[in-house]
Amino acid sequence: MANKSKKILSEISAGELLDKISILEIKLEKIKDKNNLDEVNKEYKVLKHAQDLNIKITDEVKKLFMEIKKVNIKLQ
Repeated sequence: MANKSKKILSEISAGELLDKISILEIKLEKIKDKNNLDEVNKEYKVLKHAQDLNIKITDEVKKLFMEIKKVNIKLQ
């Protein structure tokens, strides 16, 4: 893709980060096109790294993450 957009950095809350990660996980499970899958995977890795650096994953956070993911699956 020769005409890529410039990246914009923006602060987000932990909840927004986890929501975005859950959406990307769903996409990774469903997307079949290799190019699209590669792009989603790149973004997923960047956000997971941000998660690892900034969010302590407790059992409660895991539970809430799974709830967010279930809602996002239903919204598709």
